[in-house]
Amino acid sequence: MVWTPIGYQTMLNKTSMKYIHQHVYTRLYTYLAQHRHIKGLSEELSKLNHRLDKVAHVSEKHFQELCYIVAKYEIPLPAHDISTSELLETYPEFAYVLNAPNATEAIHRHVQFKPIMGSRDRLYYRIAPQGDVVVHYVQDEGVVDIYGPILNLCLVAKALTTLSLPPDSMRIQSNKFIPNIKDFEQTSGVIIEAGEQNQLILKAPYAQQQLETNNPLLDQHLNQRLLTSLAQLESLNDLNTTELVMLTLERLYHHDSLMHASSKILNQMGYSRWTLARKLKQEGQTFDQLLNQFKQKKCYEVLSYTSIPLVALSERLGFQSQSSLNRFTVRTFGLSPMEIRSKINKTELTER
Repeated sequence: MVWTPIGYQTMLNKTSMKYIHQHVYTRLYTYLAQHRHIKGLSEELSKLNHRLDKVAHVSEKHFQELCYIVAKYEIPLPAHDISTSELLETYPEFAYVLNAPNATEAIHRHVQFKPIMGSRDRLYYRIAPQGDVVVHYVQDEGVVDIYGPILNLCLVAKALTTLSLPPDSMRIQSNKFIPNIKDFEQTSGVIIEAGEQNQLILKAPYAQQQLETNNPLLDQHLNQRLLTSLAQLESLNDLNTTELVMLTLERLYHHDSLMHASSKILNQMGYSRWTLARKLKQEGQTFDQLLNQFKQKKCYEVLSYTSIPLVALSERLGFQSQSSLNRFTVRTFGLSPMEIRSKINKTELTER
């Protein structure tokens, strides 16, 4: 059921959807025409002008072109315009291209989708009622910039694997098939399979491996993390650079190692060394500080609650040798790795 502009409710049949489609197209076009003073906008609208008198035959493709004009010039739409509300309620596949502030607010209000870190109008996610993480992706025609939308998808995939979400909970639903699938798989380490109803399913084997440790206490701890993963995901779009670096370091630790961490971070985030340093400086951080903080936290956590061999831990944390790990823990905690491991009472984990 939707609320139509003339004030009554109607079922979402083909006739009502077509009417709303026509109505919103006309209203959007008229509203955009009031902004012809914006450089380039008049020329864009002139290409669509001939369709206005044939509005009964407007196709979804033409309507999407109009939405892209709104997004391209970032024209703020009326926040409570009933046409915009209808659009977002009835045609959510078009809502994602409306990245003007008011439209984005309406997207959150009516469709419950949220933009994913830095993706602007390209990528939105929501938590489905059954608990699935559904990501909607919008692609422009033509060549896709590998450091743009695809990188954002990679970051989402990495974030999901880091949060230990089971593979079946990760899906991307796309109105177009995502290009460069092999590039995405190689960069993200996540396997993509085609699903039903134009869905792409992300399979991340590491997520399940983290829950099969044969250590009951650790399994309990990881399962507790799993229960809170969806809540953590809600804040992904609010990540600053510091948090994003720490999230990526977490994934490197689990699925690679922290050896040459700086180069790996730059490659995965798509930043130059100067850009990353500048962004972190704005937040009062440096990469070396964050890397050291992460190593301290991870080292103490792993030594306290797992029996992972010290050689393996040294490799994951990016130390050249086990003796380097020993010097690090003595300098940081005043204890050797074995002293930390023997000091912690394992029952502390069950109290958390």
